[in-house]
Amino acid sequence: MLQRIHLTAVALSVALVGTSCTQNQTAASGASKTSEVAPTSKPTTPKASGPASAPAQRVALKLTGLAPLSPAISLEAPARSKLQALVAGYMTIGEALVASNVKATREAAASAQTLIDGVPAAGLPPDAAAAWTQQSTAMRDALKVMSNAEADLVAQRFRFARLSEAVYAAARSFDLKGSFVQFCPMANDNAGAIWLSSAKEIKNPYFGEAMLMCGETKEQI
Repeated sequence: MLQRIHLTAVALSVALVGTSCTQNQTAASGASKTSEVAPTSKPTTPKASGPASAPAQRVALKLTGLAPLSPAISLEAPARSKLQALVAGYMTIGEALVASNVKATREAAASAQTLIDGVPAAGLPPDAAAAWTQQSTAMRDALKVMSNAEADLVAQRFRFARLSEAVYAAARSFDLKGSFVQFCPMANDNAGAIWLSSAKEIKNPYFGEAMLMCGETKEQI
């Protein structure tokens, strides 16, 4: 008699790893765009004189229409320290939004408003003074809404997109280095929005834990 051969089936399980955004924005896209951050195909020729130029601007400020000064200028030490404190206050707001904390966002926004006055336009060249006036006005408008007791998380995040553009314009205008400029394509009703961070790791302030890693680093200033 033929002996029966019993075959044992081995079940294979495949674990799928979720993407940080959606099908059109994966975590891998950030790696694939390394060449955008540091292009090598078009080397630049340094100028013979003057300070080293900042990296090329790679984001469009569509919400505010602000344009950073070019070339950037350096502020005197007291005003520079005040502007650095303002940027630090802005990043505190971003951290509160990452945590989806309405109260903490409101308080951080209120504190940031007081820091704007510490950066005087007086003494700046006319074009720099005009740029700061526009930037600080955009900041005040956003912070006023974000610190309002009636503002919810949706309103705060909506205004944060505009605040981010104003802070970005100021950082580039006055040569404040040390920030990563990051971008989420799904923020602002899928129109996209930027934010500044002190770390390269993506922590999305527009969605918090819902899509914490959605985004990419566009440039470093």
